[in-house]
Amino acid sequence: MFSVAKILELLPEKGSLEIKKLEKMLRITKKIERNHLGIAVSALTKLGVLELENEESIRSYSSEKFIKAKIRCSSKGYCFAVREDGQEDIYIREQFLNHAWHGDRVLVKIEKEALRRKSPEGSVVCILERNRNKVLANLVNKNEDISAVPIDERILSVIDIPNKDSRFTIDNENIVEVAIQKYPIAQFNAVGKVIRKLSLNEGCKGDVEIVKSKFCIDDNTQTPKISLKKPNEKYRRDLTAQDVCLFNSWQSKEHPSLLGIYCEPFKGGIKAWIHIPTVSERIVKGSKLDDWIKSRVDSKCLGDKWINLLSDSLLKEASFQINKDSDSITLLINIDKSGEIYDWEFFLSKISPKLVIDDNILELITNRNPKSRTLPVKLKPIKDLINIIDLVLYLTDILNSKHKENGLLEFISKENELENLYDHQTNIPGRDFHSWKPRYNKQIANSIVDTLTITANKILFKHLTDLKIEMLYLSSKPIDQLQYNEVIKSAIALNAKIELDQDGFISLPHFIKSIVNNPNQRVIEKLLKNIIPEQRYNIYNFSQQEVEPDKTNYINDIYQAPWASPTINYGDILNQFLLIELINKSKTKTSSKIETLNSQVQKSINNKSSNSSIESIAFSIREITNENVISFLNTERARSNSFNEGLISIIEARAIDKIINHIVEGTITGVQSYGLFVEINSFESEGLVHVSTLTDDWYEYRSRQNMLIGRKNKKTYQLGDKIKIKVISVDFIKNQIDLEVAEDIKELPVTKKEKG
Repeated sequence: MFSVAKILELLPEKGSLEIKKLEKMLRITKKIERNHLGIAVSALTKLGVLELENEESIRSYSSEKFIKAKIRCSSKGYCFAVREDGQEDIYIREQFLNHAWHGDRVLVKIEKEALRRKSPEGSVVCILERNRNKVLANLVNKNEDISAVPIDERILSVIDIPNKDSRFTIDNENIVEVAIQKYPIAQFNAVGKVIRKLSLNEGCKGDVEIVKSKFCIDDNTQTPKISLKKPNEKYRRDLTAQDVCLFNSWQSKEHPSLLGIYCEPFKGGIKAWIHIPTVSERIVKGSKLDDWIKSRVDSKCLGDKWINLLSDSLLKEASFQINKDSDSITLLINIDKSGEIYDWEFFLSKISPKLVIDDNILELITNRNPKSRTLPVKLKPIKDLINIIDLVLYLTDILNSKHKENGLLEFISKENELENLYDHQTNIPGRDFHSWKPRYNKQIANSIVDTLTITANKILFKHLTDLKIEMLYLSSKPIDQLQYNEVIKSAIALNAKIELDQDGFISLPHFIKSIVNNPNQRVIEKLLKNIIPEQRYNIYNFSQQEVEPDKTNYINDIYQAPWASPTINYGDILNQFLLIELINKSKTKTSSKIETLNSQVQKSINNKSSNSSIESIAFSIREITNENVISFLNTERARSNSFNEGLISIIEARAIDKIINHIVEGTITGVQSYGLFVEINSFESEGLVHVSTLTDDWYEYRSRQNMLIGRKNKKTYQLGDKIKIKVISVDFIKNQIDLEVAEDIKELPVTKKEKG
C-alpha cells in the first residue's frame, strides 16, 4: 500500500514523472492497485497537490499555500499543526481536521493569519501519511454493535468493529490491539478488526508488547530475498595484524555491531584507527533491500533483545567478530599532545578484532593500582592488550573534553537499573535523538564508543564541507531565548552560582559548568532537557550555513554527518553510500595507487588544477534521497524516541505500583498552576500532585518564583523542595502517576505586613 507521502517522495524536484514509471517505482502490478493510484492522482490533482502535465505524466505543484506539518491533538480536542519548517504552529479546529489523527503528517492551508497573540488558523487539505495503522483500545457495546475506543484520548475517533470480534471479552486486566482497515471518511467511522488481546499483568514481556503496539513497532516484516553485494577487495588495506579492540556494554547476543578501535603513540600524541562496519558496500541503492531497511529507520532495543535495522544475513556479514577477517571503512586520525586532530584519512580496510571490552573489564582496568606489579586475575588473559586499552581511554578522555569545549552537552543519566532493561538503559552510540548525551564514563564501554562515534561523524562533516559536497547531517534549532532565561532564573533561585556576561547572557556550556555539584543539579538539568530541541536530519545547504550562529544559546556541537553507526541508523547508511562513492572515485585510472582522501584535500581546493578532480568525485546526497525521505526519517526517529521513553516509563510505573499507599521522599521538579511535578527519589520517576489535593489552603501560583503559596498559612511548594509524598494510583498505559503530599517541610516566614 502506498501513501501520498510516498508518491511525493518519488517525484523529481524538477520536471515530471510518467505514471507508468511511478507504478514501477511503487511496485504496482495488480489492476485494482493501478485503479487506486489513478483515484489518488485524480484527487491530488483537484486539490492542487499534483499537476497533470498530460494524461501520462505528473509533477509536484510547487505552491507556498500548502504547508507540511504534523498533527498534535490534546485529549480536550485542541489540535495544532506542528510545521516541519519549524515556524509557528497552526491552530486547526476540529471540523477542519479532515479526519486527521494525532501524529499524522498532513498538508495544511492557512485560512486565517496570526493576529496579535493568536496563532494562525488553518485546515487540513490532505493527509500525507498516517502515523499509525494499529491502536490500543477498549471494546464497548452499543445497540448490539461493537466499537473500539482508543485508549489514547488524543485520537478523536471511534472504530467500528465486526460483531464476530465480540469473542474478545474485555475487563480491567485486558485491552485489545486493533488494526485499522479503513480510516474515517466523510460521515463514516473508521473500521478495524481486533488482532489480539493484551494482558496488563504479564510482566515485562507483556509490557514490551503493549508499548510496541502503542507506538506501532512491527518486528515481523519479511526480509526481501536478495543476494548481498560483495565489498570491493582490490584496494583494501590489510590491517589484520592490528590488535583491534571492540567495546560493548550490551548483554543481548543479537545487538547491533559497533565500531573497532586501535591506537598507538605518535610524535608525542596519538595515532588512532577507527574501524566502521561497512554496510553500504553490500547494498544496491534503491533495491528492495534498501527500501526495506529504510522503512525500519533504526535498530530498536526491547530491553533484553533487539529489533535490528539490518536483515539477519546482512548484520552477520557486516558485524565485526573476534579473530575473523572483516571488511571495514577506516578513519585514521592523528592527534597532538594538546588533543587537537590535525590530520585524518578515510580508506577501505580489512581487520581482525582481537578482544571485546565490556564494562566489567573497564571497571577492573580503571580501578587497578597502576604502580602494582601484579594484575587482577581476570585481567591476566588480556595483559598484552592493557596498554592499548589505556591509550584508548586516554584518547576518549581528551576527545570528550574537546567536544565539551565546543559545546557538547552532557547530563546526569539515570542510575536506577530496571529489570530486563539493561541494554535499553546504557548508551546507544550514534542515537542522537537529543542534542545532549549521558555524561561520559570511562567505565562504560558504550560511552567510549559514543565519544569515538561523535568524533568520526564530526570529521566527515568537516571533510565534506571542505569539498563543498552536500550530505545528510544532524542539527537542532537554537534554544528559545525566553525559555532559556526562565531556566536561568530557576537555577539562580536554586542557589546556582551563575556569572552572566556584560550583555546578561551565559552560554550553555558555561551554564552547565556552573550547576555542577549544585544540590539541585538534576532538577536544573531536567528543566534544560525540556527546552533543548531534538536533533533532526537535514540536507546540508551551503548557502544557508554562512551565518555564524548565536553562541549564547546555540548548541555548538551539532554539526555531525552520521556514518559511524550503520547497523543502528539508516541515515548513517546514506552517508556511507556517499563516502564509499568518494573513496572509489578517488582511485587513479593509471595505477592501483589511491589518492589520499584526507584532510590535505582542503589545501588544494583553491588550486585550479585540482578543481576538476574534485568535481569528478563530487556526489550529492540528493542523488539517493530527497526532502520527503528526510521528513519520513525524522518522523520515525521521533516515534523510536517515544517508544524508548514509553518502554522505560511503563517498567518504572510497574515498580512504583508496588508502593501504592506508601509514603516516600520526592523532589519537586516542576511547578504549574494546576499542581506539582514530583520525582520519586528512589525510582527517578515523576508523578503529579494535583492542586485539588492540597486541601489545607487555597494555593496561588507564582511563576517567577516557581512556587505555589498558601493564602492563609503561607506554606510554599517550590522547585527543588524535598517533600514526602504518598503514591495514590498508577496508570501504566497513559504513564500517569498520581501523588498526594504526605508532609511538607518548608514554610515561608510571615512578614508583619502580611499579618496586618
